[in-house]
Amino acid sequence: SASVGATVRVRGTVTAEPGRVGLPPLGVVADETGAIFVRFPDGVVPVRGALVEVVGRLFDPYGQLEIRPASAGVRLLGIAAPAPPLPIGAASLGELVEARLVTLDATLDVAIVRESGGDLVLRLRDAAGAAFVARATRQSGLQATAAQRGDRLRLVGIVGQRASVRGA
Repeated sequence: SASVGATVRVRGTVTAEPGRVGLPPLGVVADETGAIFVRFPDGVVPVRGALVEVVGRLFDPYGQLEIRPASAGVRLLGIAAPAPPLPIGAASLGELVEARLVTLDATLDVAIVRESGGDLVLRLRDAAGAAFVARATRQSGLQATAAQRGDRLRLVGIVGQRASVRGA
């Protein structure tokens, strides 16, 4: 619970390798207590399952907390099994599960939309009727034709957020 700008040290397993959850160097490191986004430095590309120690400053671009280490601030410690996805409902989406690997069952509300940058946007409802939005980066390989309106889906992915402006 350090504040933005503070230097922090985390140790955990890479659950999303750099480039899988946003901008090319953005990845996720998690342990049994939680997870955090890491903006890995150029040339530092740990694989999914790598056990790492990361030391860097906290930032919160677009409301999403992330660590930005220097190259020397990422140390490979070995390989570990990532924690299994946490099953949740849409009502649980928020800060408490940010950067966590989760699974969520839902129904696709409208056809999948491909944005100009190649990412896909899915508008869904969970079993309780709660609406939420999921995104798939172009690196996922998912096609807009993978599902149609009304299809039931089981999503497995990393929880993130992107505010349109600071504080929104």
